[in-house]
Amino acid sequence: MLLLGVLAAVLVHTAWPFLTYPRETLTFQVPEPLPPTANDGPLAGVAEVDITPAIGLPKFGYSAWAKNADGFRTRLKARAFYLHGPGQTPLALVQLDLGAGSLPLHYAVAERIAAATDVPARGLSLLVTHTHSGPGQYLGSDFYNTFGANTAGFDPELFGFLSERISEAVIRAYRNRRPARIATGQRDVWGLTRNRSVQAWARNHNLDPEKMGEDDALRAVNPRMTMLRIDLQADDGRFYPAGALTLFSIHGTAIPAFTRPYHADVWHWLGQGLSAGFGDELPWPFVHGAFQATHADNNPAWHPDHRGDLEARRIGKALGDQAGALFERLEDDLAPRLRTAAASRLMDVLELPEEQRHGLCQRAVVGAATMGAANGDEVFPISYLPFLQEGWPRTIFTDGCQAEKQWALSKLQLLMSADTFPHRALLQVLRVNDLVLVPLPWEITLESGNRIRGEVLDTLPAGTDWRG
Repeated sequence: MLLLGVLAAVLVHTAWPFLTYPRETLTFQVPEPLPPTANDGPLAGVAEVDITPAIGLPKFGYSAWAKNADGFRTRLKARAFYLHGPGQTPLALVQLDLGAGSLPLHYAVAERIAAATDVPARGLSLLVTHTHSGPGQYLGSDFYNTFGANTAGFDPELFGFLSERISEAVIRAYRNRRPARIATGQRDVWGLTRNRSVQAWARNHNLDPEKMGEDDALRAVNPRMTMLRIDLQADDGRFYPAGALTLFSIHGTAIPAFTRPYHADVWHWLGQGLSAGFGDELPWPFVHGAFQATHADNNPAWHPDHRGDLEARRIGKALGDQAGALFERLEDDLAPRLRTAAASRLMDVLELPEEQRHGLCQRAVVGAATMGAANGDEVFPISYLPFLQEGWPRTIFTDGCQAEKQWALSKLQLLMSADTFPHRALLQVLRVNDLVLVPLPWEITLESGNRIRGEVLDTLPAGTDWRG
């Protein structure tokens, strides 16, 4: 009876925010953008805008264990990259020091920039770093607005602030557009990331999970660093470096839970390592944006018991050095060639017909692992409780479509409507020359990312050495 009473109390405590926090209804009317500029050659522009919110707001990423921001350790930024190939779809790729993408935020920015740029909604992509030390409560899911931060609710003032500042970055990048030279490239970076779920990864390859050690965790990562380099033509007719957009697979969790200030995590130093190297040599401020690739099980490889600001700096600066070397290598590949294209699809998984589900479950379910936290992100005492603890036998609440996933707090989750959980997703495919980006609104693991990348590359036309 005591255990049942405790379980009932936990369930009520958990569900209560769903029942009580005020909801906000948002409507958007995204008009057609300006007609594209007639250009004979590639055009590009870059811009950087501060998006650090006011102090005192809840932070996203560590749920109830986060703390309201009492200041900032690093500023949070929006870095916009405008790209337009002759006669093709203009793109605006926007790197954001935020914890997650947001479909309403995409709509709001697309709505704001339409009157001032030629970027269509399908050509706009909001690419986040997934820092766990940024603001929450600007998202398009009741579940994430309730449980993603340390306080439940959608914050319309924060949402309006972010929409305005991100739109300003895109508009500035568009107005800064000039003739451009573009290059893309990749290099592998090892030793700065580790797989926090290496036992689960091992099962994909029929390896013995019990034999996985730290060396395996350091190898079971996506080491690929991908970069888009942009040089622009100055008033003197010469081309100078203007910006770079970098993708890398590393979780934004070098800064742990309970840390109060806003923090861009390792991404701050990754960006600074390249940007700071130019000083006052250029005719404009250099903009380096770095964002998340397939990272769900790829954590920063912090030294044991040293997680925090110093380790975030060490790892971020090492990544910045790698980015700098890649940027220099791309100088010889710069060319006056730019092919841009964009496609998007809004998918509601609750409305997908069966023939398009490909085994996808009918509704989302919160797993016990979500509450217990991932390996390396444990929080006392919740991560060590029976049923929630890593490695706990999966014997109950594991039947049905969700397979081995243990349902957190039992199947009473079914009492909550399916549409309160994430169910709408904006899928995009973006092309920049030989680089194909597939931004997805989920945390993609190493294995899932490799499989998705392979499927996408298999559908692309032959004759091009595609990068994905």
